[in-house]
Amino acid sequence: MATFTDAEKVNYLFKKSIGLGNTQITGEYSSENPNASRWSIYSSQTFQQYIPTSAPTDLQSVITSDPQILYKSNSIQYPYIAKYSILTTQAFAGSSNAYISPYLKNGISEQLDPTGKYAYKLFATYNGNCNILYEVLNTNGQWVADPDSGIITFYNYENINLVSGYTLSANRPPVITFFRYEGAIGPNTFQSIQYF
Repeated sequence: MATFTDAEKVNYLFKKSIGLGNTQITGEYSSENPNASRWSIYSSQTFQQYIPTSAPTDLQSVITSDPQILYKSNSIQYPYIAKYSILTTQAFAGSSNAYISPYLKNGISEQLDPTGKYAYKLFATYNGNCNILYEVLNTNGQWVADPDSGIITFYNYENINLVSGYTLSANRPPVITFFRYEGAIGPNTFQSIQYF
């Protein structure tokens, strides 16, 4: 039986978790082929409606009373696809490098659109003002948004480099922009299921 190092195991699992194969054993995930690998899918994770491979641009604003949602819009053609333009998060209890929002669950994978239109964008606020934002690139703190758990994790939190006045902390958590599926979940009993 083969013996794998911890680094090889972590590299494989990380790439697998974001839908990538592991063809570049020591390479960064950005060098891998998108959509090359998938986990098993359970009925509680199945979206019934179609998600286009390019993010919708026919968006109309939605008024919400939830203070966590600053700007939200829905696609006209695909009303079950929402874009959260500025969603506030909160510090994850017991962690100094993670933030959470229940709205992050069922986020649409940024790997679905090869042109990057479904990309998650994270921002630090200027003194807590959500109208003045500074984008925290994925390479700045090496963060990952997990649409299954609703958690944003920084893997290199201590090296985040922000412009003066912009901060990330428990009192000033980041805000995020992303697309989310808000349609029916579970198998559609009126359609056949294909197995590959």
